[in-house]
Amino acid sequence: MNPIPEFPVIFVTKANYELSSNEAMGSKYKFWFTDEQLGRCLYKQARQNLGEDWAEKCDSLASESR
Repeated sequence: MNPIPEFPVIFVTKANYELSSNEAMGSKYKFWFTDEQLGRCLYKQARQNLGEDWAEKCDSLASESR
């Protein structure tokens, strides 16, 4: 039996990156790209062992509840 992931994984392709625009604000590597289903998205590369990915997810869920 395959477990169902709690959060969807969205693959950012090389084509997404090549058509992207850079985001200069902040300290993390990031860029804006357009996804066919989601529209405009911000890719942020988390640094390992800092919990940044969980902090981003918590912020996202909190903003949806408002």
